[in-house]
Amino acid sequence: MSAPFFESGNPFKPGKMIVMKQKCDICGLDYSHEPGFYLGAMYVSYVLAVALALVTGLLMYYLFQASFNLILIGISCMIVLTSTVNFRLARLIWINIWIKYDPKWSAKK
Repeated sequence: MSAPFFESGNPFKPGKMIVMKQKCDICGLDYSHEPGFYLGAMYVSYVLAVALALVTGLLMYYLFQASFNLILIGISCMIVLTSTVNFRLARLIWINIWIKYDPKWSAKK
């Protein structure tokens, strides 16, 4: 069973795109461990954005023989359109690196 990490399940809902819950609904884990905990998620986000840019650029170049300027426009559009998804995914990856799942967590409380 899993609980939602963000207030809204829709990453494109205005006003709720990046709002996180304070605690897990199931086990009560505090999602804001310390100030600056999610700063490392910026590096994860950067890696995800670079991977997206590479895939987009290579696909546009090899499948559509797009020009350099068109590839830059395509990459820029993809980065902007997927920014909230990237933000959410980076935070989820970051917290899963540092906090290991324990099925008996709620019983320990």
